[in-house]
Amino acid sequence: MEYRTLDLTLVSAKRLTKAGKLNVYAVASISDSIIGKLQKFKTLIDKHGGSDATWNFPMKFTVNEAVGL
Repeated sequence: MEYRTLDLTLVSAKRLTKAGKLNVYAVASISDSIIGKLQKFKTLIDKHGGSDATWNFPMKFTVNEAVGL
């Protein structure tokens, strides 16, 4: 099996519904369906963006090339 790196950056979210003070973060995950391995990343909380959160959070996933195709 050959593996590759998937570089992904969670940039921002716009116009989130506000129901009080927001502690906004984002989660991204990817699963390798062959072996069932889950890779997961979580951003820090954007305490200042409110309903327009910004993270610019880089992530690196390791992906089985055969599954990606």
